[in-house]
Amino acid sequence: MRLHYLKKGNLYLHIQTDLFEEFQDYSDVSGMYNQNYVFSEKKEGAMQFSNGDDADRYLILNKKKLKGFVVVME
Repeated sequence: MRLHYLKKGNLYLHIQTDLFEEFQDYSDVSGMYNQNYVFSEKKEGAMQFSNGDDADRYLILNKKKLKGFVVVME
């Protein structure tokens, strides 16, 4: 099965997730997640999609943040 990736020029899209566990506001929340887009030339760890339709949908839903990205199959 060939995977689809989001690519801009020679950079692949990666998502980095950080967990902050010391969040205190007197509720049941024990931590908060923070997601950042990271652009790297490495394909390892990049966002993978099983088909092109899923990748296109992700681009449409995040079009303001991901301008200039295209779906590539490698």
